Parts: sequence; structure tokens; C-alpha cells
Amino acid sequence: MREPKGVRNVNNGVQLLYEFKNGYGASVIKSPFSFGSSKGLWELAVLHNDAICYDTPITSDVVGHLSDDEVDELLDKIEALPAKMELLTESSEVL
Repeated sequence: MREPKGVRNVNNGVQLLYEFKNGYGASVIKSPFSFGSSKGLWELAVLHNDAICYDTPITSDVVGHLSDDEVDELLDKIEALPAKMELLTESSEVL
């Protein structure tokens, strides 16, 4: 599996964090509470701006029961997503 940007201990398990230039990222976990951990498998959540994102073509929820290779495949797909357009705020100027 590719090298994560960060690693944290969570819920008696491990969380791997990934960030990409398109503003997306991923949280990949293996803990007693994640889908597939009892079989040594991973659970992945797509992130956008550090929050779980439920509206990508990849998934509308978390994806569990993933092997290392399947995690890498999903990370490639997340990295290839087009960047989201950020909404202008009231303080933003439009030229």
C-alpha cells in the first residue's frame, strides 16, 4: 500500500491518512470497529477538506473489507477526481 501522509492510533487500531492536490483525501482504518478488520482488511472513507465526503462517484458511504491492493486502487481513483469548485463567500470578490 502507498505511503500515507499521517498515521494515528484510533480505537485500538490504526488510521492512515492521505491527501491529494485535488482537495480530496482518504481515511483508511483497521480497528475492531471497522468493516473487515476481523479478517485483516481495511475500511476507507473519502475525505474532502478533512471531512468525510458522501457524494463522489467512488462511493456514497465508507467502503469496507478492502485488501491492500484494493485500497491502492481506490486511492488512485480518489487522486484522479476533478477538484471541487469552492463556493464564493459573501466576502469574496468577483472580478
